[in-house]
Amino acid sequence: MSCRAVWMWLEVAVMGGL
Repeated sequence: MSCRAVWMWLEVAVMGGL
């Protein structure tokens, strides 16, 4: 997993309301 992929997951989690 690349750093960018992790960052994208983090953004998705924040957008989801985590």
